[in-house]
Amino acid sequence: MIERPFYLNKMIRKSGNGMIKIITGIRRCGKLFLLFNIFYEYLKSQGVPDNHIIRIALDDPIRQNRWKSFIKKKKALVNVSLEEVTEFLKKFIGPIIDAIATNTPYEKQWRYKDQNCF
Repeated sequence: MIERPFYLNKMIRKSGNGMIKIITGIRRCGKLFLLFNIFYEYLKSQGVPDNHIIRIALDDPIRQNRWKSFIKKKKALVNVSLEEVTEFLKKFIGPIIDAIATNTPYEKQWRYKDQNCF
């Protein structure tokens, strides 16, 4: 495995502040490898248990095929892509994560009409 100390150290310095991190780069430059392998191994070396580490690759072809299959089985009236669902979840979960990070209460009553993302 090729070590990337510059990027790993940058991630370590920025971790633990309650903020969401976004890693960007051109296609196939190693973003997922950095997270799923290098940073994962760092967390393990620091004693973080496996069940406290969540790894989800939304660009995984198997996951995308499962999503398409799910939509077909449910006979969905609207064709919704995995990307649209991901964006909806970001909008839905983002304010909750912000409240957790800033240690402020979050009280929102969700109604059906609030879900106008689709």
